[in-house]
Amino acid sequence: MFSSLFSLFGRSKEREQLDLQLRGFGLEPRGLSEALKLTLLRLLKSSAAPADAGGSLSGSSGAPSEAALRQAAALFSYCFMGSTLFAESNGAPCCRQVEARLTAALQAPQDRDAQIILLALYSGMADDELAARFDWE
Repeated sequence: MFSSLFSLFGRSKEREQLDLQLRGFGLEPRGLSEALKLTLLRLLKSSAAPADAGGSLSGSSGAPSEAALRQAAALFSYCFMGSTLFAESNGAPCCRQVEARLTAALQAPQDRDAQIILLALYSGMADDELAARFDWE
């Protein structure tokens, strides 16, 4: 039902940008549900609002900035691909950067990165190694 509704009105520019960013990190966005991607975008918008004064997370329209989409797509892709596949697709330096964010998220479970990780885990499609590493409930 919703897929036909989305096709009637077209996809939002934000969703198209998110799909491009996910593909850029080696994750095919068609494998993710639209609801999951919309939830990620909503999370980015809600976390960008307080930080908007600094101008770093959202654009003038309240939409997530390209940098915020890229950061979220990197972390989200890692959550579904796992470290080995992510490193093969993006290189070891990029993989280490994302793993540092994962480690930081363990220390700050209310942080935006932690919320992105939880979203991936609750989808039931996250990498098994990641699910074992983050035993949050």
